[in-house]
Amino acid sequence: MKNYRTERLSPAGNFEKMKAAFLYGADAVYLAYNSFGMRSAADNFTHEEHFEASEYAPARGKKIYIPLNKMPHGD
Repeated sequence: MKNYRTERLSPAGNFEKMKAAFLYGADAVYLAYNSFGMRSAADNFTHEEHFEASEYAPARGKKIYIPLNKMPHGD
């Protein structure tokens, strides 16, 4: 029997929310840029914050994911 590890994934609407997610046990977060993402109500990350998050997370043994959303069209 294999031993599978479940990853705790949390949304991160901004940098402070990302840090809080890690503090409360998330193994990884997913985030979006300001102009790209389906979570438009979130603050989202600037290009510079994305690079900062890319250094912050791995330094703590954590991961970040950037989901790519595609809106289907009839054309």
